[in-house]
Order: sequence, then structure tokens, then C-alpha cells
Amino acid sequence: MERLLDVQEAADLLRIAPGTLLHRAQKGEVPRVKDGSRVLFRPADLRAYVEARLQSQKRTRKMSQSVRGIAALVR
Repeated sequence: MERLLDVQEAADLLRIAPGTLLHRAQKGEVPRVKDGSRVLFRPADLRAYVEARLQSQKRTRKMSQSVRGIAALVR
């Protein structure tokens, strides 16, 4: 079992500010584990979050390219 990361460790791993990480966790974008008042993160959950964001960006780029291609045809 992997060791849980605190907010600073997880933010460092993701290269974002701790406040940004907490905000995303509160919105449910990043899975978190609450231990009393402590907020902790599973490394596997953080890897899955990064992978999902990368996949989303790839889909967005493909859609953008498709829209540009269609716009060129319409002109």
C-alpha cells in the first residue's frame, strides 16, 4: 500500500499550488482522503487525475482541429 501524501507533497508532485489542489479537491475534481482535519491524497488517485486531464486535453485538441477543418471547408 502506498503512503498517503499531505497537501504540500501532493501539490509538489502535481506542480500546482497547495491552495489550487485543495480547491480542486473540494470541488471533487481530485479524490482526497479526510483524516479528521487532515486532507490526504493517494498517489494512485493523483496519477489517475493527471491521466484523465491529459486525455481530456487530447480530445479537446482533436475537436479543435475538426472545427478548424470544417470552418475551412465552409469558407
